[in-house]
Amino acid sequence: MRIVVVGGGAGGLELATRLGRKLGRRKRAEITLVDRNQTHTWKPLLHEVATGSLDSGLDELSYRAHAHNHHFRFVLGQMQKLDRQQKVITLAPQPTPGARTGGAPAHCHCGRRGGGRERAGLFAGYRRA
Repeated sequence: MRIVVVGGGAGGLELATRLGRKLGRRKRAEITLVDRNQTHTWKPLLHEVATGSLDSGLDELSYRAHAHNHHFRFVLGQMQKLDRQQKVITLAPQPTPGARTGGAPAHCHCGRRGGGRERAGLFAGYRRA
């Protein structure tokens, strides 16, 4: 089974972490967290960052490092489209470093593998278009 969590805010990060610990560690599911940022900053601390009393670099959480430690994958991207019937999300193109145009969109498919398409009850997995 593959599960995709879109958004690494407090709720999304907690969900991906718990699913990773319960299902990812035992290889019962592939958990993927998608977020448009590389790091998570606890939002209640932003006023301290704005006033300069807190260094955001010290208090940010790297999604990649956290994913590695908690048995899920992290994908940098922003959801552009959701197709509930096909159980596919499309990620907005990511700019290629040094290029003037964006990259190709990515698609996240759902569920169990089979017959070239992936289907199940949960949005899942990650595959570049």
